[in-house]
Amino acid sequence: MTMQKAPLISIIITYYSYADYLLEAVESIRAQTYRNFEVIVVDDGSPEKHVHDLNFGELDFPLKVVTHETNRGLPEARNTGVKHASGDFLVILDSDDLIEPTFLEECMAALQDSGKNGVYTYMQLFGSRNYLWKEEVSLVSLLAGVPGPVTFLMQRKVFEAVGGYNQLLPMNSDHEFWVAALADGMQFARVEKPLFKYRKHEISMSCENRDQWWQSIPALIEHHRELYDRHYPEVMSYKERQFRQLEGQYDKLYQEWLSIDQESRRVHDIHKEAMKRIAFADQVFKNPLLRFCFFILRRLPGSAIDSSFDGEFTAPEKAALDRQGNLSGLGDVRRVAAP
Repeated sequence: MTMQKAPLISIIITYYSYADYLLEAVESIRAQTYRNFEVIVVDDGSPEKHVHDLNFGELDFPLKVVTHETNRGLPEARNTGVKHASGDFLVILDSDDLIEPTFLEECMAALQDSGKNGVYTYMQLFGSRNYLWKEEVSLVSLLAGVPGPVTFLMQRKVFEAVGGYNQLLPMNSDHEFWVAALADGMQFARVEKPLFKYRKHEISMSCENRDQWWQSIPALIEHHRELYDRHYPEVMSYKERQFRQLEGQYDKLYQEWLSIDQESRRVHDIHKEAMKRIAFADQVFKNPLLRFCFFILRRLPGSAIDSSFDGEFTAPEKAALDRQGNLSGLGDVRRVAAP
């Protein structure tokens, strides 16, 4: 009995910048436990190093390089990669992101077990911001503005049914792809593990073009006008739940801030009082007469002055104190017990 060969997965990586990160992305693919895959890197007119100039080391899997002479944008670069892909299953990966070693294996197993058209996982954000993204993707959540993950495993027919990534919506082509796929009846399973790692930069495309991104929302709505009209009540209900959740999170954070602020003020008052005492003690030690008086006071019964001084005294102080008693056990007059 012959064993059936594992399906071929095509991993498309779009590259425009971040040469070092691209090498890291390929390394994360090299570590995959699922071994029947190919990699297609699309150099979208990169102003940095060309892909051919990068050293990927010894590869034990097929890697193709496709070049755009000029920059055509992320949606078209992804579409170009799929055109050159041979697999019936696709994974789109940005050059600065990573996948865990079991990403392909666990996603393919979940897809085959569930009978769905695609599989996504929890998403671990790292870099300038670090947190775990665990949102469950649905058509209503997408229409309400919650994005789907950038990287996931899908059957090739999902891409073909949607018509690829929309080049007219470059700022939110990922979001539009998810909306179009679910509106077309495609179904996705979820692996509840953070197998996809999304890098957050100090300055990223979304930050630099935030205004353009917001301006592209009306275009997205207009492109799916009938869909938004049909699900308007559900979207509004979802947004209301979002608002209530955010309101609860804000109240919790505000209460935590009040507690921290109160503690900060208490510590500030302690520090302020300590600085006053230190300043007073420094003034005392600058005055030989007052310093001598404090040493004398320390020996009085019931003195509140701490007795742990181990410093040096001047010759006159030693002579005067010797007349009063043994020098051992004399206290540091700067350490005065709090009242």
